[in-house]
Amino acid sequence: NGLTLIVHEDHKAPIVAVNVWYHVGSKNEKPGRTGFAHLFEHLMFNGSENHDDDYFMPFEKIGATDMNGTTNGDRTNYFQNVPKPALDLALWMESDRMGHLLGAITQEKLDEQRGVVQNEKRQGENRPYGKAYNLISTGTYPTGHPYSWTTIGSMEHLEAAALEDVHEWFKKYYGAANAVLSIAGDVDIMEVKEKVEEYFGHIPSGPPVERHEAWIAKGSGIHRQQMQDRVPQSRIYKVWNVPQWGTEEMDHLNLVSDVLGYGQASRLHKRLVLEDELCTSVSAYVWPREIAGLFAIEATARPGVDLAGIEEAINEELEKFLNKGPTANELKRIKAQYYSNFVRGIERIGGFGGKSDILAMNEVYGGSPDFYKVALERSMAVTKKDLQAVAQDYLSDGQYILEVHPFPEYATTESDVDRSKLPDTAGSPQAIFPKLQRAVLSNGLSVVLAERHDTPIVDFSLIANAGYAADLDASPGTAQLTLGMLDQGTKKRTAAEITEEKALLGARLGAGSSLDTSQVYLSALKENLEESLDLFADVILNPSFPQEHFEREQKLQMAGIQREKSSPRSVVNRLFPALLYGKDHPYGMPYTGSGTEESVSALSRQDLVDFHQKWFRPGNATMIIVGDTTLDGIVPILEDLFKDWKGGKVTTRKIAQVPQRDKSVIYLVDRPGAEQSQILAAQLAPPLNNPDEIAIGVMNSILGGTFTSRINMNLREDKHWTYGARTSIVSAKAQRPHATSAGVQTDKTIESMLEVLKEYREIISDRPITEEEFSKIIQNKTLGLPGMWETVSSVMSSVKKVVTYDLPDDYYQKYTDELLSLKLNDSQAAAANVLRPEGLLWVVVGDLEKIEAPIREAGIGEVHHIDTDGKVLD
Repeated sequence: NGLTLIVHEDHKAPIVAVNVWYHVGSKNEKPGRTGFAHLFEHLMFNGSENHDDDYFMPFEKIGATDMNGTTNGDRTNYFQNVPKPALDLALWMESDRMGHLLGAITQEKLDEQRGVVQNEKRQGENRPYGKAYNLISTGTYPTGHPYSWTTIGSMEHLEAAALEDVHEWFKKYYGAANAVLSIAGDVDIMEVKEKVEEYFGHIPSGPPVERHEAWIAKGSGIHRQQMQDRVPQSRIYKVWNVPQWGTEEMDHLNLVSDVLGYGQASRLHKRLVLEDELCTSVSAYVWPREIAGLFAIEATARPGVDLAGIEEAINEELEKFLNKGPTANELKRIKAQYYSNFVRGIERIGGFGGKSDILAMNEVYGGSPDFYKVALERSMAVTKKDLQAVAQDYLSDGQYILEVHPFPEYATTESDVDRSKLPDTAGSPQAIFPKLQRAVLSNGLSVVLAERHDTPIVDFSLIANAGYAADLDASPGTAQLTLGMLDQGTKKRTAAEITEEKALLGARLGAGSSLDTSQVYLSALKENLEESLDLFADVILNPSFPQEHFEREQKLQMAGIQREKSSPRSVVNRLFPALLYGKDHPYGMPYTGSGTEESVSALSRQDLVDFHQKWFRPGNATMIIVGDTTLDGIVPILEDLFKDWKGGKVTTRKIAQVPQRDKSVIYLVDRPGAEQSQILAAQLAPPLNNPDEIAIGVMNSILGGTFTSRINMNLREDKHWTYGARTSIVSAKAQRPHATSAGVQTDKTIESMLEVLKEYREIISDRPITEEEFSKIIQNKTLGLPGMWETVSSVMSSVKKVVTYDLPDDYYQKYTDELLSLKLNDSQAAAANVLRPEGLLWVVVGDLEKIEAPIREAGIGEVHHIDTDGKVLD
């Protein structure tokens, strides 16, 4: 029937990735019907003829992960990772919506998903710089070009979509011959082929589909345009039309973009951010699409800097490259970066950029699943002259052809698949989590190792007991600025040398803080392990905090605070901790970790030195290692590298208990003209390490922690007032926030708040947790474990959790049994113990002219005005 099947065996974990690519995207839309490909993607999740229910429901029960669907200009894809025994379920579900969808699509479903997509569009455009790409699309391609409109489309066109249009779209583009099914994981190739024949063989091929060939639309001269938006800093985009995906020119231009603007070692970052201090950020990248591509340079100005000077500097750096090309060292660096990124990307079988995704993409765009080898070989063999020549061709300063080929005589096969019920998914593969091994260095530094020998990568994370909470002993923003400067120079390496060295080693090195911890991170290729560790240790032990870099990073952090204060979601995350805990509490800092403009501007270089000396001590830290090494092999190396790191007095931190709020209070932040309101309802929950944690987690998943949770299904799917509403519990050593958050339509702000309150009250008493809800989450959490630790970095995340929150070393070995022994009453009790609808802290960011009066009239709590710094205005 024309369906293309790709199968890849990967037996490192008992999971399977199922990824379907339909060769249709927004470029297939007709003028006046933009946004239709993406709208149809949403409809594919709303039930088929033999499973007329939400698509995610059966998958959440069996522990599926990485479930999603995406649309771009050229294709629409649908994917999920499932435990091995659930492969039949995934094939049944995907084949049912490919072959049996139209009877389940109703006007009601179309109207519902139209509202959801329109809210997604509002959410995207409500972000800072969110409307820029609307203008880039129309400014870089001529009218009528299929890339001249955005994938999300226009509100008017979405509103005009009719049920008849939906049926015609499906019939034309969702036939078997227009699809590629890519399956990777713990499977047998011939067994998969037989299953796919059984489930998909009866589905018609669909009609022949016309295709655009390359249409680069290369321009000349300069076309300028300006727009205004609610943003704290100016930004400039410089964009060129270039050849399409899969061409040698695009592969070479990708490497040109790396030299110019990928990472701290790039030319534009060195010039505009480090040397001239004109920008807070700058990047260069390519946008490769099927029939044409774009090459872009994006630079965000430092406050007070004029864009004309930035553009002049970009032009100068670009001119240097056009005249001389890359240096030998730059060429070596970008090849190492390209290769290391490729190696790390193919560790995963599914999801965005996993193996199933790469194979499908290369089949759809390149005509062969292994076409990726062409780009890899080109990139490894590229020369200085190649990069200089392609830059001169396309960065120095429009034909349509239609071919018609005979359509093959496809045929369908008979099917005896039972579509009256979903396939049985009996069987639970054993989740594999490595045993933790421990050691202590002579200086007192604890070492924890989890061995993984599937990939030649070793990850390290030095965790110090500090984090944002330690800012209470210093000044808000100190932890973030200190950790951000660790790789900005040491006693024997400059910042530029550190950046260059890690790139040449194919290593990833970074540092950062969370609420309770500060950490330095290294991901090393095994073949370069000792050299990478030498760099890692130098950054940990000998940061020099150069004054000139301090001043630059201080300004960048302050500029970042300004950006946070322009984003509704970031504003909420900055404000609610102090309102929930009090400003004098360790957890009362902005949860972005950036501090305030006042606190950061008052910091000195010595403050960073003091923070590092106070908290980075062997007795206050743990070295976590995950990957291709052994304890006997790694401990002597660490012992030698850290032998001069001596102990000292360890600072202990006591986190006070905060009383629960006995009545609700609402804090309003005005954002005139906002297209959405960002709402958050927060309260205090027990620390992560508590005896009821698993019961609390299950309750939270049912209430708002999954796609099919009560709150999301209510506000998004039933009422389509939001693109998504979720509940979350921040990980913390002491009392932590339980919060519900959503970006909602302005005219449904108080209605959404009242629905959240209703859901809280219902799960406590009026509509208790059902057996079906409870069983689904238990299955989801247990059966999803095998796919949870596919990569070294994912194992590292779990080990960090064990170490940070003092969990038993065998926590994850016993986790499944603990979940399965949980009773519904345990989670029901957690709802009553954790949720307090009468004592919520509300923070709402929106257009007060439209939302304040209804909120006050509802009488759900005392109302106050605050600004983006948390200052009470009334």
